[in-house]
Amino acid sequence: MTTEQANAILEKAKSGFGKALIALSIFDATGLKIASTRDMEDTRITTLLNAITESLKKSLELSDFPNLRSYYMIDLKDNSKVIISQSGEYAIDIVFNDEVKMGMVTSVIWPEILKMFKEAAK
Repeated sequence: MTTEQANAILEKAKSGFGKALIALSIFDATGLKIASTRDMEDTRITTLLNAITESLKKSLELSDFPNLRSYYMIDLKDNSKVIISQSGEYAIDIVFNDEVKMGMVTSVIWPEILKMFKEAAK
């Protein structure tokens, strides 16, 4: 994934989520950020999200549940949500608040971002 592709995804998220966007990071399996609205040097969140994703994948596998497909979403107590997706050696997380309608997120905004992300991660 190039920096230009990652920045294009970042800009798409900014325009799609508008004021509802809290944070976004695109990072590799080590937690190294390629593009982010957060501090590029701070890998605590990306490392944590990688660990959560790997734990979730392993738990699903051990309990005979189907594997993750494209992404998962976590609903947080502060009325924000985080969407996490992995594709190849890259991952993306998007944190947003309820200023955007979930219908818009799941049917318009997120599918466009996910398509760009998967294409860039090839």
